[in-house]
Amino acid sequence: MKPSALAAAAATFALVATVSYALQHLAAVAFDPVPASSVLAQAHVPYFWRVGVSVLHGAGVAALVAVLPDPVPQRLLPHLQRLTPPLVGLCAAAMLALP
Repeated sequence: MKPSALAAAAATFALVATVSYALQHLAAVAFDPVPASSVLAQAHVPYFWRVGVSVLHGAGVAALVAVLPDPVPQRLLPHLQRLTPPLVGLCAAAMLALP
């Protein structure tokens, strides 16, 4: 595997895992509100579930990017480098704004 393919796969993993976690968290807040009396009981299991699923999403897409033909990761990498920091920042801000 060439370094450009590995770099594109790593950037894709970071982007997809972050967006997947943020969307799962936003959906959980919007569609499944937890009563205030059971927040501590419900805090850890859904968190670890979201982390595990987002890692699977990121790893799956990164594996697909890693096996793409040679010129594709080189063309994909500049777009990922521009897109990843602002999108990760937006996801972090959205997750911090919600309970």
